[in-house]
Amino acid sequence: MTMLLTLIATLSRPALQDKPAAPAPIVTTAEQTTLWPLAKLARPKFPDLPAATQVEGVACHAVELAWPRGASKLWIYVPADAKPKATPCVLVAPAGSNLMFGMTLGDGDRAEHLPWAKAGFVVVAYELEGAMPEEDRQTDENVFRQLHRFADSWAGIQDAEAALEYALAKLPMVDPARVFAAGHSSAATATMLFAQHEPRLRGACAFMPIVDVPTRIPDETEATIEAQIPGWSAFLARISPDRHVTDLRVPLFLFGAEDDDNVRYADVAAFAEKVRGSKREVVFEHAAEGGHYQAMIDAGLPRAIAWAQALPPRGAPGKPADAQGKPAKPAKEKSKG
Repeated sequence: MTMLLTLIATLSRPALQDKPAAPAPIVTTAEQTTLWPLAKLARPKFPDLPAATQVEGVACHAVELAWPRGASKLWIYVPADAKPKATPCVLVAPAGSNLMFGMTLGDGDRAEHLPWAKAGFVVVAYELEGAMPEEDRQTDENVFRQLHRFADSWAGIQDAEAALEYALAKLPMVDPARVFAAGHSSAATATMLFAQHEPRLRGACAFMPIVDVPTRIPDETEATIEAQIPGWSAFLARISPDRHVTDLRVPLFLFGAEDDDNVRYADVAAFAEKVRGSKREVVFEHAAEGGHYQAMIDAGLPRAIAWAQALPPRGAPGKPADAQGKPAKPAKEKSKG
C-alpha cells in the first residue's frame, strides 16, 4: 500500500499539466451521502457452473465473468451436503486494497473462504474491479485508468451485485433467503457499503473495517487525484460506511481486535455504537489479541459463522420480513477477549 500511495503522490507533474480540461465530477458534493441506484448497474452474462476442483476436500468452481471492460473471476465453493434451495450462501470480497483500487483473488484468500464452506455455506468469492497489477504501477495513464475503473464500478458494488445475481441464477442449492456478505479490512468496508445498498442480503459480516475512508488517504494523494479526476474527494466520502449508517439494510456482525496495528480498534467500537444509535441491528464482538489478521481467522470467523447460522431466513413465517429481523435467539453484544 505504501509503495502505491507514494507512486500516486509523486506522479510526474508535467504530464499531468498537459491533460485536457477536467470533465464533470464523477461524484458531486450533493451525492456523497446518497446511495447509488442499483437498477443502473451493468451486469455480465453468466456462464453455467464449470467442473470443480477439490480444495481441502471442498468442491471449488472457477467461473470467469465476461464484462465489456474484461474478465473477472468468481471462486465458488459448494459443500458436499448442499441441498436444493436450502443451503446458506456467503459472498466474500478480497482484502488487501488501499480503498482506491480494486483487488483480485489469490490463494491467500482461501483461508477466509474455507471455514464458511466447511460450516455448510456455499461461498461465492469475487474480485473487485480496478485492481492495479504490479507490472502496471509505472505509468500515470495506467494508474488513472484503474482509479476510474474502481470508481465506475462504484467501489466494487457492481462486482458484489454480479456475485449475488450469479448465486441466485446459477446455483440451485442456494437458499435466497439466507445470503450473507463478508469481508476483512478493506473488503469489510466494501461489504458494508454493499449491505447499505442491497436489501436481499440476510446479513453482513465486517472484520476490522475502515469505516471513514477519507481519513485513510493522505491529503497529498487525494489532492493529486482530485486534480485529474474531479469529484474524487466526494467519491471517497460516498464509499465511506460511516456516511450511510442509517441506510444499513441488514443485520451487521462487526468484529475488531484490541491490538490491531492497521485499523484502530477504537474506531470500530465507535462505529458499532453509531450503528446501534441509529436503531440498526448490530452485534459487536472483539478479541484482545491476534492483530489485524490472525484475530479474524482464529476468533472472528467462527463467531461470525455461528451468528449467521443462528439467523432465521429472511422473511421467515412469524419473523419480521424487513432487514431488521432479529435472530431466533436474540444475540447479545459480547466482549470476549
